[in-house]
Amino acid sequence: MEIRCSKCGHLGAAAEVRPVDVGVGLVCAECGHVNVVAPTATADRGDGKEGGRTQGEDCDGRLEAVDEGEFSPQLEAALERIIPEPGPGRRCRKCFYLFGDQDLEHCPRCGLSIAEAERYEEGQAPWELPPPGEEDAFEKADQLWKYAETGDPAEIDRFIDYVLEEELLDLGVRRLQGYLVSHGDDQIARTGLAKLARRLEMAMSVAQTRAQVQADDFNDEVKRYRKNLLVAALVFWTAIFLLFSWLFWDNYIG
Repeated sequence: MEIRCSKCGHLGAAAEVRPVDVGVGLVCAECGHVNVVAPTATADRGDGKEGGRTQGEDCDGRLEAVDEGEFSPQLEAALERIIPEPGPGRRCRKCFYLFGDQDLEHCPRCGLSIAEAERYEEGQAPWELPPPGEEDAFEKADQLWKYAETGDPAEIDRFIDYVLEEELLDLGVRRLQGYLVSHGDDQIARTGLAKLARRLEMAMSVAQTRAQVQADDFNDEVKRYRKNLLVAALVFWTAIFLLFSWLFWDNYIG
């Protein structure tokens, strides 16, 4: 994937793809400048910017620079979906979606099989267990949450900072979703959920961009292989033609 560096103007493949605070960083192979981009496109807001993205710094027509501190419309829509609806009733064990009286087989929000979820004891479902190698961090996060769920803003912030630092984003999102079921107006918790959602969006952006770069690199390798194969075949058949021509000419003269 080619990018045009916003600093030196170099056009070429990115030397590196890395996560940054406000999006995805594509490192210029010429000057090392980190071009901050996000692989989404939005409608023009009418003020010279496009949905939180600065015009004039596009990369191959698919990536554009994103302004710091702004949410994309996709993220804002996602926040509306992941904040649980208040009220009593049966809920999804994974995302806290309110089922109410609906007789459902799968959660409409996250797709979880309701019957499958009910097979697990509390705390033993796959989405409730720590990722391999993250057991200690997971346990500490749970300990921090015991203080945070009391509603102390400082403890909520402390929990959010820790799960962000340790990349325990799913755990943080679930804890805050469960808390917001009965504390829907808690702005600290809602802001924390927005932070986690932003980081998840960034992680997805990095993964998508890396996959795109890898796919482009693979396509380039295939093109080079085909070109080399074609050249080799041309050389081979040219050699065969010359050999037969020489043999024919030698036999004809002889």
